[in-house]
Amino acid sequence: MKQYYEFYYNLSIAYFISDCRCMFMDKNRYDLLYPSVAEGRDILVSLPDLERVYGPYLDISPTAEGARVELKGEAVEVTAGSSQIRKGDQVLEMASPCRRVDGVLYVPVGSFMERAFDQYAACSLDAPPISPKDWSQDSFLIAICDRYEYKEVPGEYVVRAFPREGFRFDSNTLLGFNRDLNGKQDGELYRTYWYPEARKLMTYSLYVPTTYDPAVPSKMVVALHGGGLGEQSIYSLSQNKVQFWSERFNYIFLAPNACVKDSTYGNIIDPGGPMSFRLKPDLSQPENPYHLSQEEIQRRYLGELGVLQAIDTVCGDYNIDTEHIFLQGNSMGGLGTFYLGGKYPERFRALAPFGIGINPETIGQYHLPKDKPIHMVAGTEDHGFEKIKATFRALKEQGYTVELDVVGGGVHFDSWAYVLDSTYRFFEKNS
Repeated sequence: MKQYYEFYYNLSIAYFISDCRCMFMDKNRYDLLYPSVAEGRDILVSLPDLERVYGPYLDISPTAEGARVELKGEAVEVTAGSSQIRKGDQVLEMASPCRRVDGVLYVPVGSFMERAFDQYAACSLDAPPISPKDWSQDSFLIAICDRYEYKEVPGEYVVRAFPREGFRFDSNTLLGFNRDLNGKQDGELYRTYWYPEARKLMTYSLYVPTTYDPAVPSKMVVALHGGGLGEQSIYSLSQNKVQFWSERFNYIFLAPNACVKDSTYGNIIDPGGPMSFRLKPDLSQPENPYHLSQEEIQRRYLGELGVLQAIDTVCGDYNIDTEHIFLQGNSMGGLGTFYLGGKYPERFRALAPFGIGINPETIGQYHLPKDKPIHMVAGTEDHGFEKIKATFRALKEQGYTVELDVVGGGVHFDSWAYVLDSTYRFFEKNS
């Protein structure tokens, strides 16, 4: 069986919408390559789109009459014009036949995923009545998820599986889809972009201030999340302060996903985790002081390249002032801030690493311009507070343009959130 990277984001529930140009991966919108088509109480979805939605775990190989579809080692075959699925010696029946449209093969997504791969598929037409206030569209939805969901039982270090007892379309989820489909253009937006290097749709969170004017280039803050959670955790850890201050200062706010677990956004100078604490860097190998394998370097590079692709995606969709893009991040995101800020100094106006220190002996390997403004934040109760202070002193002694904002009583995860107003004022001062 193929081996896959461990990703920060893995699809939980896929929401397909009849006769629509988009679908939602949990709350993240994906604009389909080919529009979906209603087919009875199911929805026809193109196989190229299905390959993206379930990538990198789903592979499609064209056959003379249809396609071979493999999901995590399970393979089936489908044929254009047929409602049958061939799975080894089994012949399984779908609700409607596959269809080829302009050379593209479509499958009835609900019955296909349910019969072929034992997924759970629910149709909104068959669900308990949904209020028109929650779902005002003329279309219907198919929700697809694993038949089993995994939960850690409180107080026990075990993971148990249990069957889902039906499926309810959540009111808040539908309201969010409604606003998006009705043209929501500002506030919180949850999006995806296709990342070919990872063969995966990557998620990112965006906040667009209500004062955004497409005719006027907008400043942008790029925020890198820490190692424990994905990009949406930035909103919750800040108690929505990032949206508040982005609105006040009229900045677009982008939180990309780090792609693979512990990627450090490509940083191999200080790779984070136990390695940075327990091992001394080999200063005779300045470009790879911890002797990481080429495979590990390539894995971490996915996090680096993903940030750049997310930025380029947003710059393509919005009028961004590329001379005023600011980079910040906490913990692992702070390591990424130091690293990307030094490797791509022309892309970031100023840097704000939070809750992290780097090895004073390897500062030179970051190639940070001495005049690149750096705003560090640390809480006095952060487990790495002493290392952060040592980093600040070393940067200061070596002539870097750096300041340190200390949060009394602050802890590792969210000290930065208490002084976000100071961080935005720092960005403004260096605009």
